[in-house]
Amino acid sequence: MDHELYIHGRSSGEGESAGAGVWVRDAVRGEVIHEAGYYLHEASADVAAYQSLIRALQALAAAGSGTARIHTDSVTLARQLTGQWPVRSEALRPLLEKSQRLLLAVDGWLLRTIAPAENSHADQLARAAIEAREDVVRIGQAASEPGPASSTAPSAAPEGGDRAPRPWFTAALLAEPNSACPAPPPAGKLFPFGPSIPGKLCLYAAQTVLGSGQAFISASAGSEARMCCIRCGTRIAVGPP
Repeated sequence: MDHELYIHGRSSGEGESAGAGVWVRDAVRGEVIHEAGYYLHEASADVAAYQSLIRALQALAAAGSGTARIHTDSVTLARQLTGQWPVRSEALRPLLEKSQRLLLAVDGWLLRTIAPAENSHADQLARAAIEAREDVVRIGQAASEPGPASSTAPSAAPEGGDRAPRPWFTAALLAEPNSACPAPPPAGKLFPFGPSIPGKLCLYAAQTVLGSGQAFISASAGSEARMCCIRCGTRIAVGPP
């Protein structure tokens, strides 16, 4: 993965202040490109978690995108983003779809759920914004603004040099999605899955593929499986890489 994203949403309680902590590192150059806490006024912890993802992806887009490994300690965000849990909250649904549109600009991504202790720096950034009652941007530009971020900070060694792993299977839409799709990908294009989720593919289509055991079974058997997108109903074909 080209970039490491650590995100955290913190809320002081119902009807209280909230903050989003974001830390983004370019793993190829070994350079921190964004480090900030964002003040969200009144928001739940789940809303703050989504806002932290959105701000991180905006910062990544400003730096030129690439691939991303996303680290979060929000189980709700992780399960909803990968389709394991439904999104019933009206407050979260538009944030999920905004995250989906931003993920389409990423070349590929992995989502890792971590313990809060592993995410202490992003938590500190969220706390700093809540205490200051304003955005606290330490490295880079505010994520909602366009333009590259170029400041540096001490960081771990770069991860370059690894050969890309072979995909588990590929998926392709058999027809153009209808108007229910919030981010329609082209029909017929092959999207490789594994171990990262392909960029440019609608998140609902990705959730459909990953949520179906048929994808893994058919790929291991060298055959093709077909399924319908959980959002728009478009037929999807899944087969070996």
